[in-house]
Amino acid sequence: MKKFLKWTGWVLGSLVVVLLIAYIIIYFMSENRLNKTYPLAVKPVKVPSGPEAVAAGERVAKMRDCTGCHNEHFEGKVFIEDPALGRVIAPNLTGGQGSPTANYNDQDWVRAIRHGLNKEGKPLKIMPSEVFYAISNQDLGNMIAYLKALPKVNSNLPESNLKPLARTLLTFNVIPLLPYERIDHQAPIQEVVLPSVSAEYGKYLTTTCSGCHGANFKGGEPHGEGAPRIANITPGGNLGKWSEEEFKKVLRTGVTPEGKRLETKFMPWNMTKDMTDDELKAIFLYLKSLPA
Repeated sequence: MKKFLKWTGWVLGSLVVVLLIAYIIIYFMSENRLNKTYPLAVKPVKVPSGPEAVAAGERVAKMRDCTGCHNEHFEGKVFIEDPALGRVIAPNLTGGQGSPTANYNDQDWVRAIRHGLNKEGKPLKIMPSEVFYAISNQDLGNMIAYLKALPKVNSNLPESNLKPLARTLLTFNVIPLLPYERIDHQAPIQEVVLPSVSAEYGKYLTTTCSGCHGANFKGGEPHGEGAPRIANITPGGNLGKWSEEEFKKVLRTGVTPEGKRLETKFMPWNMTKDMTDDELKAIFLYLKSLPA
């Protein structure tokens, strides 16, 4: 019996040592990715000034659901607080106390929004730059004009802190924590995208939607505990049964033809409720054109 207990203790002790060594390796591998500096040459974007540009930028920011992460007044918030994964902060963008953008110039804004890098060239966590990358230079310039004009709000948010599970999942590329790594930073950018009632324009407007619904818009597993399964918004899902008017009603009221009420924390229809009829029709045409 003593020999068995001694052997068991040796095995368990060895296992603890192996796991400790494995985590030390994972920690330093993840830390290297989290703090790596990328010397990216950022292509300049013209940032206009004046009330018209600010108003246009506010509309772009709303249609791209920036407040869904950065809070109603862009003062930031704790975006993820999970006992297993840790904490991720969506920062204050107003330039007030506690805001990392207080000393941003126009190039820094482009680097952050389009490329997912902070002022020092280090990767931002979860910032969905992969869906913002293709925004036209005109829309991005107007959005930056709006963000620069925001009233300053002071905040005192805690630091982001990743726990061992999150670092392990990052190391093995299970979670898309660092969007910079998934972007083709040399892909061409359109200077201006002109509105039109077309599937092509609908595709441009739905780049943000792909962040949740996936590149093929067929949805998938929930993004968190308590969240519903992400809907298939191709003709293979319920959208295939909806008329154009029913589709518009869903994106303006959050109620589906089946009578289901969509919660804004899972389906942010508040970002689409003020879209024009032409914009919603363009989105409808594009989604209807997708493979089921």
